[in-house]
Amino acid sequence: MQNVPANNYAWIQNNVIILKTEYNKQLVEDSRNIPGRRWDGEMKVNTFPLSSIIEVRNLANTHNITLAPELQDSDVKKYFTDSGKEFQVEMDGDSVIICFNYDPKMITAIKSSVPSAKWNGKSRSWLVPKRDIMQAIRFALLHNLTIEDSLMETARNVMNEAKTMREASESLNADLDVPGIQIPLLPYQKAGIAYLKQVRKGILGDQPGLGKTAQAIATLASEDAFPAVVVCPNTLKINWEREIKKFFPNLTVSILNGGKSEEIEPCDVIVVNYDILYQRNKNIMEHGFVSLVVDESHAIKNGQKKWRCPECEKPCRANTAVCKECGALAICPRETWTVKRTDAVMKLAKSLGPENFVLLLTGTPITNRPEELIPQLEAIGQLDSFGGVWRFKNRYAPKRNVALNTKELNEKMRETCFVRRNKMDVYGELPELRNAVQYLSVSTEEMASYKVVEDDVVEYFAQRARDIAEEEGSDGSSAYWGKKIALENSVNLVRITALRDAVSKIKFESTASWLDNFLESGTGEKVIVFAEHIEMVEKLYARYQDVAVKIRGGVSVEERQNAVDSFQNDPKVRVFVANMTAASEGLTLTAASDVVFCELGWTPAIHEQCASRCYGRVNDMHGATAWYLLAPETIDEDMYSLLDKKKKVVNSVTDGVDVEEQGSIIGELVKTLAERGMSK
Repeated sequence: MQNVPANNYAWIQNNVIILKTEYNKQLVEDSRNIPGRRWDGEMKVNTFPLSSIIEVRNLANTHNITLAPELQDSDVKKYFTDSGKEFQVEMDGDSVIICFNYDPKMITAIKSSVPSAKWNGKSRSWLVPKRDIMQAIRFALLHNLTIEDSLMETARNVMNEAKTMREASESLNADLDVPGIQIPLLPYQKAGIAYLKQVRKGILGDQPGLGKTAQAIATLASEDAFPAVVVCPNTLKINWEREIKKFFPNLTVSILNGGKSEEIEPCDVIVVNYDILYQRNKNIMEHGFVSLVVDESHAIKNGQKKWRCPECEKPCRANTAVCKECGALAICPRETWTVKRTDAVMKLAKSLGPENFVLLLTGTPITNRPEELIPQLEAIGQLDSFGGVWRFKNRYAPKRNVALNTKELNEKMRETCFVRRNKMDVYGELPELRNAVQYLSVSTEEMASYKVVEDDVVEYFAQRARDIAEEEGSDGSSAYWGKKIALENSVNLVRITALRDAVSKIKFESTASWLDNFLESGTGEKVIVFAEHIEMVEKLYARYQDVAVKIRGGVSVEERQNAVDSFQNDPKVRVFVANMTAASEGLTLTAASDVVFCELGWTPAIHEQCASRCYGRVNDMHGATAWYLLAPETIDEDMYSLLDKKKKVVNSVTDGVDVEEQGSIIGELVKTLAERGMSK
């Protein structure tokens, strides 16, 4: 090594740039972003390929590093030649080879316009994957490089394949049957399944409300790809079980709860939440699986990939064979991620073969914070299609929350692994108002507090039914006491109200988690949230007040209109929180196409009126999705079932369909609860 200053100096040695500096945290981070950077532990220096000379010069200028004369002199061009080839751009197997004389501007250009291009020091040429042949050709034409004739024919074939994949990604129909499915799929859902079956490992990015869950389940079922693992937020575990059973009743499902390691019973689908996945990965691996579904996959957006020695767990380089910490020989460094949930998902995803399904579900569009796609692309094995982390960031996300070349990114994603349809694309196929039930996950402690109230109410109605039956001289069957107990409206209402108050209290946290996921999954998507209890309205508004407005009883006409105007016109206002009775009529809220009922009203009509605030308006016709957030095994399920039956009665008037008449919701609830108590 030549005689150089101890620190803050860069020079060329053996066709490699050597950088020796004092420790500086920012300098270390900036160095790591330069392609080809390596740390030499023996010399205690950073090394870079000559192809990164421009980045090294910029680094030196930023951090006051002295450059050796050869790094400043134009003679460095001797390291870059076109090798005297007849063609400067040609095919070699599955790679496009690009050669040109050294020119800093050319190097900058190829790194920018062909993100996947990699410098090969041995051949002194740039290698571009075949799939990016058009980018290579555009670069060649722009810089007057000679192109091999056969390359153009290859390019046409690649273009046709890419066009076919883009069209499949955007398709709204497909000729596809899924054996054993109990609920017919909509045409665009069949198209989504057909695309996922083709790519095997992909991202389903449909907007919320278009049935990503159904498409994922049906994709696996179409090839009997079980056992499968579903990773999702804790609030969605029960909903996944219900959806699986709804579409494929014969599938067995096991929901994992708690981080304690224990054997998983044989089943078709394992449902596990992110929070405990790291602790349960070993159990899942032992159980075995052939497919993976990652719901709300933007949950793995954080974390960086690192490498560790498998013997001593100390950090090391990805390609090292000898651990400098413990001395272990012939090691295979173990990949880890700095965030546990991401690390756990990666281990599952990368344990599967190329033909196995790895499906990521997210409503987050690719034009919003593209850097969040990096771990997701890594999980499905597609990050190299974009040139790796550094080139992806350089091309599409140079700074946090900055997006560049988004149209290109969209097209490239659709050509390789991404399908997304917007509501406006498919509303012609959806019902005018689509109902979607979501089962919330309630903690054991909260459920226990609710059960105390429910047991008291159930016992009261059961005892009252027995008393009435005895008064009538009956044997206690509902034929004798049902009608009479239902007429005790004032007492019944007090008891039912107490039960509804109890379920409202235990739903707040899980409701807020569901809304957090919704807001995270959309690009400015707005949502209307209806509640019955004023306390729920106030708590939700307090939580989202930076992006929310509210309407409740007692609000003036002026305040009411200001809230509507803000929601309709201000993109920062994404949540409209309202009391059902206060906002079910007279409001136009067409800025949203999603309505959430975190509590249930007493009649189907109140729900329809609330949902009508955003759909079917003369001045802005569009469909809507009404989300019903239910706490399982509570009065919520009883009420929703009764409301659904009551709705059929109402619809029978216009549809001409005969249905069994139902009593009042309160009366039917009382009978249901009384029968439950009497059966104990």
